Amino acid sequence: MLLHSRYQQSIKLVLFGLGIGLFIPFVSIFSSIIFALNSYLVIAPKFDEAGYFHEGLASVNIDDKWGYIDKTGKIVIPLQFNKVGNFHEGLAGVEIDYKWGYIDKTGKIVVPPEFETEAEYDERKAKFKEAESLKEGLKPVKMGRKYGYIRNPLK
Repeated sequence: MLLHSRYQQSIKLVLFGLGIGLFIPFVSIFSSIIFALNSYLVIAPKFDEAGYFHEGLASVNIDDKWGYIDKTGKIVIPLQFNKVGNFHEGLAGVEIDYKWGYIDKTGKIVVPPEFETEAEYDERKAKFKEAESLKEGLKPVKMGRKYGYIRNPLK
């Protein structure tokens, strides 16, 4: 009888271990599904590349030309630049014909493109910081070969 009781305890421990072993991956998968349901696509994937939002605008690229969109996905500064930086204090660095200048949030050139690098002007007159983190509640995501944006409705 004692042998039978220990055998039953061993089986219970094995089943308990299997239960825990199956429960942990289930919780991980369940958490991923919940996150996916809480985050949802707000701007359709139509861009070749996409940056984070800074001051309400994000840089986007289609066919090797860069411009800026607002949080609805509307192109507010046409895709016309070779390279772009993020907006900071109302200005963003843009490269035109291998020279860097600065535009305002309307797309108007406020510092003509005459610098070899974006940092050259930065060192002389302005202090701009790059931050590659989730900004303003929207995150660029790649789906297939195109980028779109997702947001978390809880934020």
